[in-house]
Amino acid sequence: MWSRSRWSSEPSRSSICGCSAWRRAIVLPYTWAAFGVAAIAGGLMFASNATTYAYNFYFQGKLLLMGLAGLNMAIFHLFTGRHVARWGTAERTPLGAKAAGAVSLALWIGVVAFGRTVGFTLH
Repeated sequence: MWSRSRWSSEPSRSSICGCSAWRRAIVLPYTWAAFGVAAIAGGLMFASNATTYAYNFYFQGKLLLMGLAGLNMAIFHLFTGRHVARWGTAERTPLGAKAAGAVSLALWIGVVAFGRTVGFTLH
C-alpha cells in the first residue's frame, strides 16, 4: 500500500497494515499504558481472593501463558521488530514476523480461555 509521508510530499511504502512507522511509534506507548492498567486491575482482582486463585490450575496456566506472551513480544521487538523498516520494501512479510504473530494469537486465545475457566473452577 502506498501512502504519503507525514513530513514530505514523497510517497512512501507503508509496512504493517498500511501504518507508517511514525503511526506505530505514536500508538505503542498507548498499548503499554493499556497493558499497565489491565495489570493493575488484574492485581487488585487477584488480591480480593489471593489464596483461592493462587492454587487454581487455570489461574496458574493463565499467568504462564501471559508470561510466554510477554516473552514472545520481547523476542519479537529485540530481533524481528528491529528490521520493520525493511518490511515495506519486501515482497513478503518475514517468516519470523508471521511466526511471532501466530504464537501471540495462540497464546492470547489461551489466556482468554483459561481466564474464563477460572471463575467456574473456584471452590
